[in-house]
Amino acid sequence: MLTLSADILVISVSNSMIGAVRTGDEEVESFVEIEVKLFASLRDYLPEGSRGFSGKIRLSKPVSVADVLSNELRMTDEVIQSIMLLMVNDAHAQPDQILSDGDVLTALPIVTGG
Repeated sequence: MLTLSADILVISVSNSMIGAVRTGDEEVESFVEIEVKLFASLRDYLPEGSRGFSGKIRLSKPVSVADVLSNELRMTDEVIQSIMLLMVNDAHAQPDQILSDGDVLTALPIVTGG
């Protein structure tokens, strides 16, 4: 938590942007907001209140793709291993990639069938 007199603040941390919102009299709360897009069976792990295949997550700090999948979306190791494709902002991503404010994380599972 930061104490400032400004209404809005943007802080740069390790090339990541963190937004901040005025929460009360002189206090500012920092956050990173990302969008997650999950398809097929992965849609069961969307954040509460999501519509269709997309939802938003607000984080207290920049975290990795793997942290979002396991900690924020509560995917098991088995579910994570079933992911065929991970993308951040429409580019291939690795699990250790750090997400920044405004990033879009997309996950596609292995698809089988006939």
